[in-house]
Amino acid sequence: MDLKDERESIIKSILEMYHIPIGMEMFSAEDEDQWEIIRRTIEISDYYILILGLRYGSKTSDNISFTQKEYEYALEKKIPILAFVLDENVSLSKDRRDDNLDEINNFRSLVLKNSKMAQFWKSSDELTKSVSISLMKQIMQKPGIGWVRGDKVISEELSKELTKLSKENRELRDTIKFLESKIVQKKPKITLSINKNNSLQVDTKKFNDCNKIDIPEQIQFNKIDKHLQDYITFEEIEEYNKNIPNQNEIDKYNKEYEIYYKIKTFSEKLILQVCNEGTIKANNIFIDIKFPKEIIILENKEKNEVPKNPLPYSPLRSAERKYKDSLIENQQTNILRNSLFGVVYRF
Repeated sequence: MDLKDERESIIKSILEMYHIPIGMEMFSAEDEDQWEIIRRTIEISDYYILILGLRYGSKTSDNISFTQKEYEYALEKKIPILAFVLDENVSLSKDRRDDNLDEINNFRSLVLKNSKMAQFWKSSDELTKSVSISLMKQIMQKPGIGWVRGDKVISEELSKELTKLSKENRELRDTIKFLESKIVQKKPKITLSINKNNSLQVDTKKFNDCNKIDIPEQIQFNKIDKHLQDYITFEEIEEYNKNIPNQNEIDKYNKEYEIYYKIKTFSEKLILQVCNEGTIKANNIFIDIKFPKEIIILENKEKNEVPKNPLPYSPLRSAERKYKDSLIENQQTNILRNSLFGVVYRF
């Protein structure tokens, strides 16, 4: 057993103070059935003294050491704890320290965190002295109940009465619990459904098919096809180039058009249904619904209009139209001339 000599020295010191120590080493740590005895022993103790070396010790089925399990139980039951942690710089033989110190170091950290009055020790004599002094201070500051003397034990008659009252109390609690289980709880039960809980199917392949625009290049007269140059003026080119939007205007339009396109193509009517399925009427119901940022909610009065395209009308398109009109006009003129020529020829 780890720290056997130190424990024996502490037990002797406590006995000399006319107190009764119960060492946990008196129980079989490997036996899970012993935990019930250990647990009750901790509960009736006035103080819990923890001595930590550099060995973690045997483990429970929960994969923690029995010492840590005892410590955590004393902590849970708010038993005053006096913790004494071995200085890790003390030189120890190999059989008195674990090869892997991770588990014991984690336990030591837990103790130092929860036990503000924890003390470090380096030698057995220093440990025994510290335990005696700390225990005496604790007894004076927080006196415990201690053991009850035999002549102070309650009488047999009173013991029977307490047993009877305890039994009646237990039966009453069981009756109350049974009756409470029969009570029908009256309370509202509010349910909310959106579009009758049908999922929204979206064709992701078409979701990003909206046509976006880019900044067009400026028109240069010398790069215009020769057949169009007669139908366009320098003033029209200058006006067009001046009105070409900047990148911010293009981005703003693309963003607005993308929203318009998605609403126009994929939107559907939002149907909210609130029902009370409870056993009592519900009044003043307020429901806040938060949708993801990807979902856009529009009220009926809001209009989803096509945003205005910032691109100016290209004079090239106007020149192309004028050019085609001239071709048609020339063609019609030629047809007319040929027709007149044919009439004269017949005469």
